[in-house]
Amino acid sequence: MADFEDKIPFQIMRGLEEKILNKPKDNGCLYFATDTGKIYLDTLEENKILMGGGANSGIFYAKKKFTDPADTTFTLKDITGDDLPNVNDLIINVSADIGGDEERDGFYQVVEVI
Repeated sequence: MADFEDKIPFQIMRGLEEKILNKPKDNGCLYFATDTGKIYLDTLEENKILMGGGANSGIFYAKKKFTDPADTTFTLKDITGDDLPNVNDLIINVSADIGGDEERDGFYQVVEVI
């Protein structure tokens, strides 16, 4: 895996949504609200980006081996299970065991469902 100067490890936290929303921005922190099921992410630029959740967990798992560096799309065959994600849900891609590029594995936010 290549080195990146801005590589930030994920920190995962759980707690009540109200407490999460009142925490200061912490780049790389992924929050799971135990009372609402919502998922938030802090980045260098943005604070508490809503990544999904609510009544459904909003988390989907995928195994996609990307062949095009510009590609960030997933199809149903890439996603585990039969349900379609919704906008702002989270897809966790893990492709190392199918010969994928580790640097493309990680979290993807759903921005459009067609």
